[in-house]
Amino acid sequence: MYMKKNVVCIAALIALAAAALPLLSPLHGAVRLTSPLTRLTEGLLAQQRGQPAPTPPPAPAPAAPKPAPAPAPAASKDFQMSGTTLIKYSGSSANVIIPNGVTTIGKEAFADNKTIAGVTIPNSVTAIGNSAFSGCASLAVITIPDSVTAIGDSAFNRCFSLTGVTIPNSVTAIGDNAFEYCEKLAVVTIGSGVAAIGKGAFHGCYSLAAINVDPGNAHYSSSDGILYNKNKTVLLKCPVGKTGAVTIPNGVTAIGDRAFDYCEKITGVTMPNGVTAIGSGAFQQCGLTGINLPASVTAIGNQAFMYCGNLTGVTIPGGVKTIGEQAFQGSGLTGVTILNGVTAIGDRAFRNCESLASVTIPNSVTSIGDEAFTDCTSLTAITIPNGVTGIGKEAFQGCGRIARVTIGNSVVTIGDRAFMGCPIPSVTIPASVKSIGREAFDSRDHLFSVTFLGTIPKAGLHTSAFNNNLSNRYLDGGPGTYVYDKGSLIGWRKQ
Repeated sequence: MYMKKNVVCIAALIALAAAALPLLSPLHGAVRLTSPLTRLTEGLLAQQRGQPAPTPPPAPAPAAPKPAPAPAPAASKDFQMSGTTLIKYSGSSANVIIPNGVTTIGKEAFADNKTIAGVTIPNSVTAIGNSAFSGCASLAVITIPDSVTAIGDSAFNRCFSLTGVTIPNSVTAIGDNAFEYCEKLAVVTIGSGVAAIGKGAFHGCYSLAAINVDPGNAHYSSSDGILYNKNKTVLLKCPVGKTGAVTIPNGVTAIGDRAFDYCEKITGVTMPNGVTAIGSGAFQQCGLTGINLPASVTAIGNQAFMYCGNLTGVTIPGGVKTIGEQAFQGSGLTGVTILNGVTAIGDRAFRNCESLASVTIPNSVTSIGDEAFTDCTSLTAITIPNGVTGIGKEAFQGCGRIARVTIGNSVVTIGDRAFMGCPIPSVTIPASVKSIGREAFDSRDHLFSVTFLGTIPKAGLHTSAFNNNLSNRYLDGGPGTYVYDKGSLIGWRKQ
């Protein structure tokens, strides 16, 4: 009885579905009915028509599990951002991965962080700001991606552990002092796109033995690890770690500013004839034992050979017009020959050359600068040629062995303390002199005879120009020879 009722119900259900089928037929084919009831109805109808029941669609495959997100290399709180600029990193990780999306590493972003040993910079970064990694003393590894176009001033200054760096082709500018005092930096490779290298970019890199430039670079070139301009007419930088002797190739016309500064392991440099200019600080504190300046040289810059302690002798070519300020200050020179043609010896040009025993000044020289030979304690005599019109302040002050001074007949002014501390027993002041400054001949009681060949106006003669009131004695007595009687109450008297 129970089964009969079920059959009746099923038959009714089939009839109902059959009646509804014409109504669904317009949608059939456009819409696939996939509910369980629909599938059952289609099966029963198919059986009623003597057709096999349709095969149910396969069950959908389970969704693949989503990959777990990669762990952040450093806590987000360690990176202070302003838009896409990394302003400050405050973490303590040894190896830092800068987040992707950063476009600028800002000024001093990592400055003075002592724990960072390695940094990974993403391809999104285009600029490394001024002093960005300055003072990162432990930073040993840095990879600069091809996206970077500019490296700022002092960007890696004082990264004492950095051993090598490759500047990619994308970089167009390297800032001033960018790698200054990276003491372990041994090799630098400069890419093809670099158009500007700032002053002192590799200054103080004491281990740097080679600077190599991509041959495709349009602005720079290298030879034997030395940096030149593209056409090799200007020698720009010899790496500080280079050793032995250097031969500058033919075609070079200028030695750039600070080109060899602090190259203490270099013993000699051979310059070709054709070099005309030696830049400021070009050989400052270099290990040179000798230098042959070709006749083509016309300019010696300020501090060019300053503190070259091993340099014992030099001849200044006649084509040079001015010997720059501090050009040979503190060097080891024992003798200097200045050829005829030089017109000016700059301020402090030979100051503190304590071993300098002789110097030849030609008639072409017209001025001797302030402190030009101050504290040249081995000089025993000096002749000021007739071409000189002015002797600068303290020009020979502290030359404690000078016993003889000859002043040429064109000198008009003798500056303050020009010969102070020189043990000169006697001196003749030519008639051309119209001005003598304060303490110019303060010789600490070594001066006993002074001959004045002309008249010096009162306004031009400082009262302290000579010891023991000689200025006033002269103004009263006029030209002539005055001698100092140390035991007399009168002191200076005119002969």
